[in-house]
Amino acid sequence: MTKDCDVTEWTEWSACSKECYDPNGPKGERTRTRKVSQFPIDGGADCPELEEKEPCSPQGDGVPPCIV
Repeated sequence: MTKDCDVTEWTEWSACSKECYDPNGPKGERTRTRKVSQFPIDGGADCPELEEKEPCSPQGDGVPPCIV
């Protein structure tokens, strides 16, 4: 019996890898993941990506400026 890959829901985004704020500097990165709950069987559809990354900049009260 053919079964497609099935994955869990995405986790929450991780904290930004950068801990200071600089609007003109390089951005940090944050990540979210999911896990395989069913591997494909008998030629079922492959699993999608299990990790997503996106650029981020920490913002808000208490985020110190980056010292250049």
